[in-house]
Amino acid sequence: MPEQSRVMYQMIETHEYVEDSGMIAAYGVSCGAGATDAGRVRAKGHTIPNISTRSSFVEELVNRLNNHGAAPVHLRDLIEDYLP
Repeated sequence: MPEQSRVMYQMIETHEYVEDSGMIAAYGVSCGAGATDAGRVRAKGHTIPNISTRSSFVEELVNRLNNHGAAPVHLRDLIEDYLP
């Protein structure tokens, strides 16, 4: 029986130039349907970059989104609610 496709979230990393700081890493969230054996999103959906410069903060957010099966349609609202 084939595995059902479900939404999966993962953390993404981008690099941005910030005046007076130079290049910094910023972390965001990408979601799509299903996952490969390596735990990567198979089909890209929504991507929201630059949520935080703290990878641990975004990683915890991604874990919560995956554990609770959050719907992509609510992603922006869920991120706004999660921000301090």
